[in-house]
Amino acid sequence: MHAVQSSAQKLLKPEAEKPSLAGRKAAVLRDVERAGGTDPVLLVELPDLDAVASLVIAAKNGTAITWIDPSGVSVVTQHGIVIATRGLGHDLMAADVSGTFSALSGGPNTYQRVHRYLDGEGQLGRQEFQCEAEKTDTGVAETCRGGLTVFDNSFILKAGQVVRSDQWLGPEIGIARLTNLR
Repeated sequence: MHAVQSSAQKLLKPEAEKPSLAGRKAAVLRDVERAGGTDPVLLVELPDLDAVASLVIAAKNGTAITWIDPSGVSVVTQHGIVIATRGLGHDLMAADVSGTFSALSGGPNTYQRVHRYLDGEGQLGRQEFQCEAEKTDTGVAETCRGGLTVFDNSFILKAGQVVRSDQWLGPEIGIARLTNLR
């Protein structure tokens, strides 16, 4: 009888035992520190999905780097800018971020950005955004508009490289916060 009561109490209890996103982030950071090493590690936080993970490099193809976590979720970056995701559901299949990269490198501050997503019928859809970039004390802030969608990205640069960023990946995924841990 005691086991039945215990199970019933668990069902009725709110999920307070699940650590907060901040708590899980701290645990991921501790795990990365304990593992040591010098290989690059990317911390990815997805606040809208209540997810956080550390990713390591799985492959490089020219300037594109595929980062992967132990569960197989991956993020592909080019010059620190996300160009694709896999394993998150409603993935960003591809993105043309050449304007963003140019703005990060001191180029034009108005440009077009294109995202491609699979629709409900498995067809590749295209969303175009008009973007404006503005230099900040630590990097670049980007605002993009397309149809009813408006999003803001921010990129913190160190020696010309993106070391931390907040990047919008789509309406279902929301913002991804990426931090290069090493």
